[in-house]
Amino acid sequence: MNATPTKIITLIGDSLIGFTNAKDNEIILSQISEKGYSSSKMEQLLGINTLADEKFHEFEVKDGERIQAILDFEAKYTEEMNYYTSDRKLAFQIFGGEADRAIRNQLGIDMLLKKNLNGFIEQAQQFYGTNLKKKEILSRLDEFAMTEEKIKERLNGLAALRVLDDIVETKKGQAAVALKERTESYDKLRVAWHKFKTVCLIKFEKNQEHLKFLNIKPPAVRTTKKTTSKNSNTTTTVKVEMPADME
Repeated sequence: MNATPTKIITLIGDSLIGFTNAKDNEIILSQISEKGYSSSKMEQLLGINTLADEKFHEFEVKDGERIQAILDFEAKYTEEMNYYTSDRKLAFQIFGGEADRAIRNQLGIDMLLKKNLNGFIEQAQQFYGTNLKKKEILSRLDEFAMTEEKIKERLNGLAALRVLDDIVETKKGQAAVALKERTESYDKLRVAWHKFKTVCLIKFEKNQEHLKFLNIKPPAVRTTKKTTSKNSNTTTTVKVEMPADME
C-alpha cells in the first residue's frame, strides 16, 4: 500500500506512543493481556515500529542518492554535449569544403547530431578518437586551440559520463528496493496498529481516559437522530456512534 511520507511519519509516531504507554502501564497491560497483548507482545509491536522507522529513513537516504546521481549525470551530460556541439561546429567550418568530404565522414559530422546517450557518446568518441589518430586533421584544428590534450580531456569526460550513467542505474535499483521495504514495513505496522486499536476500543469502551493515554481517539458521537411516530406526538432520540477509524 502506497502512502505519503507524512502519513507514514504520523503512523510511526502515533503507534510508538500507544505501544510504549501500553507496555509501561501495569493496569492497562494487565487488561489487554487477556486479549493476547502481553509485555512480550508489546515488545514485538515496538520492534515492528522501529523497523518501519528505520526503513522509512533508509528510503529517504537512498532516494536522495538517486536524485543526486541523476543531477550529477545531467550536469555532466550537458557539459559534454556543449563541448561536442561547439567542437563539431568548428570542425564543420574548417572541413566544410567539398575537398574535405572524406574528413567529415571520418569525423562523423555529416550525420545528424544524436541526443540519446548511446548515440551521442558514439558520435563524440568517433569525432575525438579520429582527431587523435589523424595527425593531419589535428594539425588543422590545433590553431583553433583544439589540442591533443583537450581532446583527451573530452574522451575522459565521455568515459566519466558512462560511469555516471551506471551509477544512476545502480542508485535507482537501490531506491526501488528501499521503497519496497519501506512499503512492506509500513503495511505491517499499519495492520498491527489497527488490530491493537480495535482491541483497546472494545476493552476500554467505557474508559476514554485509557484510550487517550494510548493515543487512540475514542469513538465519535454523531448528531442525534429524532424519530416521530405517525400516530403519536412522541419523539425518540437515538445516539449514533461511529468507531474512531470510521471518521
